[in-house]
Amino acid sequence: MKALSLDRIRTLEALLRTRSLASAAAELGVARSTASKTLGRLRSELNDQLLIRRGDQLVLTRRAAQLVDTLGARLGELQTLLEHDSGQPRQTTTIAMRDEFVLAIAPALVKQLATQSPHTTLKIVPYEPLRLVEDLARRAIDVAITADRPRDAELPATVLYKEKFFCLTCDPAPLTLERYLSVAHVTTTSHVWHAAIDAALARNGQRRKIVAKVPNIAALLHAVEEGLCATLPCRMVLAMQSPANLVVHAPPIPIPDMRVSLTWHRRFEQDPANRWLRALVVAAASR
Repeated sequence: MKALSLDRIRTLEALLRTRSLASAAAELGVARSTASKTLGRLRSELNDQLLIRRGDQLVLTRRAAQLVDTLGARLGELQTLLEHDSGQPRQTTTIAMRDEFVLAIAPALVKQLATQSPHTTLKIVPYEPLRLVEDLARRAIDVAITADRPRDAELPATVLYKEKFFCLTCDPAPLTLERYLSVAHVTTTSHVWHAAIDAALARNGQRRKIVAKVPNIAALLHAVEEGLCATLPCRMVLAMQSPANLVVHAPPIPIPDMRVSLTWHRRFEQDPANRWLRALVVAAASR
């Protein structure tokens, strides 16, 4: 068999990892028809179907399943040799996180990055759980900061910190349990910590009255100014430029601490630039 070119190997890895002609084509920047033709040639050259259609999905053949992880690891090692032999990060470093971590961690992270690697641009993008493994594998993002530690063998993770919750209202009166259960609450549609709060109440057969679910922290803060109650992670409360009329209360119920984690793809576990970035995030989170 004639040796495959590097471009063909990259195409093979993308096809096997995504199991989708459309996704692989989009990632590689080629037309879907081009990816399909390349798959046909690869099947002939490797004497294996590689991807077999079952219903509306493509599944890996046995040989393809044996190849996919090795291909990804070797391509990652090659990219490391070509781009990161100095151990320095790429010119643009991309971190996925939600807005609460932009408030809590990003300022210290930007400061450290400016000191240690002033020519590197930090790009912060939204955290998309359903695409996290793929985005980390193909380096669309370098690392992610999450409040819901991924349960995937491909994604090692380390706990950055644990934090408590506080309540934010515009009423200075003591926030008793009776009052907490009777006031109107606001949450967001894009954060996961609310489940822990509601679970803590449910253990005692209690339930808060949620009257609004807003898309982001800015809208939540505005709702609190209008008289609603929000229960938020401590660092977010401290980082927000809250109006003077808002009051911070300790929650009247015990709520388990939120664990904030840093995760990356195991393919880049030993990648010098990824290790450097992880150390930078850990240092920023500890401030």
